[in-house]
Amino acid sequence: MKKLFPVLLVMFFGAAALFTACTEEPATTEPLPTAWVKGTVEYNADLTNSPIIMSKVPNGTKIFFRIDAADLVLNPLPNYSYQTIQKEAIVNDGRYAIELECATHQAVVVTIVPDEFVQTRKMNASYTDTEYYYKPVTPGWGTPITVAIQNGETHNLDITYN
Repeated sequence: MKKLFPVLLVMFFGAAALFTACTEEPATTEPLPTAWVKGTVEYNADLTNSPIIMSKVPNGTKIFFRIDAADLVLNPLPNYSYQTIQKEAIVNDGRYAIELECATHQAVVVTIVPDEFVQTRKMNASYTDTEYYYKPVTPGWGTPITVAIQNGETHNLDITYN
């Protein structure tokens, strides 16, 4: 019995050290840096004005911002299909603003897609028509609106519908 006690004592302290010494801390990640994109959104509601007086796009119109997630990664994996991150801003009083994730190692290209809306347009002195506004003219027909963002920047980008 005298020889068994020291062996049991060593085993007890060994087991206690084994179960209490290793505590695994949960992995934490730093938040991504951000940049702001903001501006005005307008359209021509009256074709009789000279010079042209622009009107504010209706409240609630959405503007979508799309980022390729691979642009946020320092070393993207080859042959891995990264998702497209989509965020949206809501137009209020003809203005929008959104804070978007970006990267510190490179500029991140953001594709901006303004949503469509329907409004009445004055065509001449005696005629109005319901118009479907679907394609902004900024920067040009058929050209996607893009901006390259980096950490801490603020981009002012005004959008005009035809």
